Amino acid sequence: MKVKIVGGMSGPYRISIMSVKYAATAVVDRNGKITCDVKPRRISSLLARLDRWPIPRLVRLCLLLLDGMPPKGMLVCAAGIVIGLACGYISRIMHPTPQPRLMSDWQIAEFWILTVGALVYFIYILRRYIASYHAAEHMAIAAYERTGTTEVENISRESRINDRCGGRLILPLIMADFAAMSIASQLKIDQVIVSLIGMECVLWIDKLVDWGKLPITRQTNHLLQRYLTTRQPGDLEISTAQFALQCLIERHESDQSGKLRTP
Repeated sequence: MKVKIVGGMSGPYRISIMSVKYAATAVVDRNGKITCDVKPRRISSLLARLDRWPIPRLVRLCLLLLDGMPPKGMLVCAAGIVIGLACGYISRIMHPTPQPRLMSDWQIAEFWILTVGALVYFIYILRRYIASYHAAEHMAIAAYERTGTTEVENISRESRINDRCGGRLILPLIMADFAAMSIASQLKIDQVIVSLIGMECVLWIDKLVDWGKLPITRQTNHLLQRYLTTRQPGDLEISTAQFALQCLIERHESDQSGKLRTP
């Protein structure tokens, strides 16, 4: 029985490959030893059963990301949300009414220096520690879907560029955010609300049309993967992706054999 792979997630020295029911996460320790943990995806399984329910796509996406995220990742996301909300709340207290100029030239310059610095640091971390594992994840999934095997030779032959990568949503989300800024400014309404509506529209279009198949977003997605989010993996990264895939398949086979033995 061939397992249906629904996605993957990569981080420094780790790769997760997911079906609707399980997430298999392979981790490389400091000695280069690879271990794997397979956990049930209860939220994903529940959402699959509630596919016809009118649950917003943005809510579904957030729940699915949390379902496949390790505890440390959840803590980082939670901290980011809390800090963002706190900064917004403090800003509104300090500036309760619109003012012609909220920041001095030095404050504006400091803001952009910090923003650019954070972006450069993120790109460095992405390219140095994540990109090769991200590529191996793509290659392992593509090899299994095309050949039905988990052989290293087949994984190594696959392209690290994948139309289904989450990067296909980056350009549409950026465009939706700029549109939200313009609409909120013209109508004098809260930009956050308009942005959330815009993101929901982007996700619905992806479900109905698939941004990965449209020429502009497809090419943008390929360029991001080629020059930023992936790089050619080595033997360790490929072995990590292979082990995660094998553990996921073995778990499904174990479930299937258990069902067959049940009288």
